[in-house]
Amino acid sequence: MELTYQDWGDADLRFLTPTGRSSGTTPEECRAGVDTDTLPASIPEKDLKQGGPLAKNTILCTVTTDNNLAMLRIIDVQPHTTGGASSDMPDYVTTLTLWKIAE
Repeated sequence: MELTYQDWGDADLRFLTPTGRSSGTTPEECRAGVDTDTLPASIPEKDLKQGGPLAKNTILCTVTTDNNLAMLRIIDVQPHTTGGASSDMPDYVTTLTLWKIAE
């Protein structure tokens, strides 16, 4: 598990491994993003509202605990509603790419 995203208690997004924003989708760009545009370990609910630091088309990258390179692309950000109740925590539509790092 490389991140947690919860809407209860201390609602936030927590990165369990260093995660950065990438300028592109190649493995080289992704790896550079981990080191050059690293995000804080936790982003609170108030900062995650739509249009916040994780907007549509954001590319997040991390080296996983299994020593793989992971790229999470945010395809869309939507307001969260469940059974008529709304939350400030948005829903993220994503795709995930995983590359094995050569040893």
